Amino acid sequence: MQIQDSRWQSGAGTATVDGHVPGPGAAPLAGGRSAPLRVDAQRNLEHVLRAAREVFGELGYGAPMEDVARRARVGVGTVYRRFPARTCWCGG
Repeated sequence: MQIQDSRWQSGAGTATVDGHVPGPGAAPLAGGRSAPLRVDAQRNLEHVLRAAREVFGELGYGAPMEDVARRARVGVGTVYRRFPARTCWCGG
């Protein structure tokens, strides 16, 4: 089982003008460029990814997103903001 980390693109973003889909570690800007995350947002993303690896490793991909958020110590909205669909986690 492999969970994406912050170096990989999740495909969870909105396509920009040039067709580039920003990964979870960047916010789209005009012209298709990406802005780096704030320090706290990057830290939260890393916590979510670590928690997802642990939770999905223990419970499988059917585990509730609330469990991921709880283990990452973030709100469930933070999880869904970066990964709105389960296909972002498992590529399926």
